[in-house]
Amino acid sequence: MKKDENKTPAERRLKWVKKEKKKPIKEDGKNTKQTKVQKKIQPKKEEENTNNIVNNEKQTISISEKEIELEYEEIHKHRGQNKTPNESISRLELLYSITKNNFLKIKLLIEIILMCFDTSSSQFNSFPLNIWGKNYNYIIIILNLFNDLSKNKNENSIKNLENIISLLQNNLNSLLEKLEIELYKSLQFSDNNTTEYYNWMKNEFYFLNLCKKIENFYKEFNNSNALAKIYLLVIMHIYYKQDDITQKFIKKFNIKIEDEDYIKNIIISKDKIKSKNNFDNLIDEIYKELDDKNKIKSMLYHIYFLCVHNFYKEAKFLFKASYSFDLINTYKDENLKSLYNRTLAQLGICSFKNNQFKETLYYLSPLCSNGTNKLKDYLSQSYKKENEKNILYDKDDKKRAIPFIMNINIDEVECIFYLCSMLVDLPYILLNKLGLKNKKVGLFFHKNFNNYEKQIFNGPSESNKERILSGSNYLLRGDWKNCIKEINGIKLFNNKYNFLLDKINYKIKKIGFKCFLIFYMNEYESFDINNLSERFELDKKDIKKLSYELILKEEINGKFKEDILNLKFNERDTVNMMKTLVDNTEIICQQNLELILAALTRKKEE
Repeated sequence: MKKDENKTPAERRLKWVKKEKKKPIKEDGKNTKQTKVQKKIQPKKEEENTNNIVNNEKQTISISEKEIELEYEEIHKHRGQNKTPNESISRLELLYSITKNNFLKIKLLIEIILMCFDTSSSQFNSFPLNIWGKNYNYIIIILNLFNDLSKNKNENSIKNLENIISLLQNNLNSLLEKLEIELYKSLQFSDNNTTEYYNWMKNEFYFLNLCKKIENFYKEFNNSNALAKIYLLVIMHIYYKQDDITQKFIKKFNIKIEDEDYIKNIIISKDKIKSKNNFDNLIDEIYKELDDKNKIKSMLYHIYFLCVHNFYKEAKFLFKASYSFDLINTYKDENLKSLYNRTLAQLGICSFKNNQFKETLYYLSPLCSNGTNKLKDYLSQSYKKENEKNILYDKDDKKRAIPFIMNINIDEVECIFYLCSMLVDLPYILLNKLGLKNKKVGLFFHKNFNNYEKQIFNGPSESNKERILSGSNYLLRGDWKNCIKEINGIKLFNNKYNFLLDKINYKIKKIGFKCFLIFYMNEYESFDINNLSERFELDKKDIKKLSYELILKEEINGKFKEDILNLKFNERDTVNMMKTLVDNTEIICQQNLELILAALTRKKEE
């Protein structure tokens, strides 16, 4: 250590520096170690592939049609076992470009399309756009080649034509189904904010055009089973479309639609009855040929289509006559269940448009009575890409996810549910609070309304739900004006449901009158009809009808006197009043009617 201390720090560092080894030298002056043999540089795989392609091109120039047929048969035999389908696809495309025989071209194109579908990576990833478009073009080329062959028939080509007809009948429908699966997957899992998604939406129109061409092919040979399968694929891509949205989309992207196209005959057509009849004809063919599961599917599509185009009576009749819920439970198919839930939601929206508020509650209460998250699950709209990072993520949710085009607006459904429950259940909620009558009421709305009332301070309403709850709080005490202000502020009534505002306001006035009578029944001895009609801006006839309903249902105890709640009616007036009651009220106790009739007979005897 003392020796090192005397040295400078630079000299100390030299001790730890790596030194080069001195090579031993022979007397001749050459190194003892032999020099390594240099390895040959191997060519890269890409260079090999390009060389193989060039060699193949040189070979194929001299290939005859018999040799092409033999090579096609070998590839066809080993199609499932082939580990490199892309190479065989490129080889088949090259053979297709060489051949001049149309029969061989059709065989090669069918094989190319089938090989392309074998390259599909997984059930959660679809084809790229260019590959899907290539397969679509190949199918159209096959149909065009077949039309040329059928026009130019010869005695020698009849046998080949029969073989190709059988080949096309067996394969065309399956090719169309596989193309539809890839289209649905792309709409299901691709991001809806990208331009690629709009291109896939365009491809849906092209797909329907292709269905029409293949339908014409099968009609020539009267293959009804294949036609029914095509109609089911068509209905899957038509039943949810609305007239206004499709027309805007066609104008924006300049999509050309032919005269025979399904969209022009069913969706865009101005005559709604004709479009409905065309849709009915497609479904009748499905009912004749396909199995029970596909029949249930087509029936739900039919109900959904009728609701979208506002044929409510037909949709309601079909839904009641079908017993679809019992049939769906036997199959235990989750996609069918989600389709059933979506038809229920659409039935509720359609009944709301037709002022059937009780029926909307009947359809929407099983869906909306457990909150928004459950509603999203029921409609299969809860999937997000962010959920995939979660540990508890389930792949079955991703399978059940519905494309963004088919989504139903959840805010709209919830708003309709809350509004209808206010218009129907609010008088019964008041009766239950006062302890006058125990009647079943929607628990979900009742619970939310109680929570809203218990709050110490309720600020200005922001969401649709808060507006409806604050409006129902006003309406409970008969303040219908403030209730109308709250409900007219809902964004839903700005554009889409603007035609319903007058009818809803009229209904609010009626319910405000009912709640006023029930709430202040024990505080007043009598009510003046003129005063009530001025206060609620209702006709005297309406006030008489509503008060009759409350008395007959035993919700209030009352009698009619001169100018005070009612006059003593003549026989004709009472009979007319009973008729209006039968028309307007759905539930009337038979005992009460018998009592009124007995009172009328006594008056006659007196």
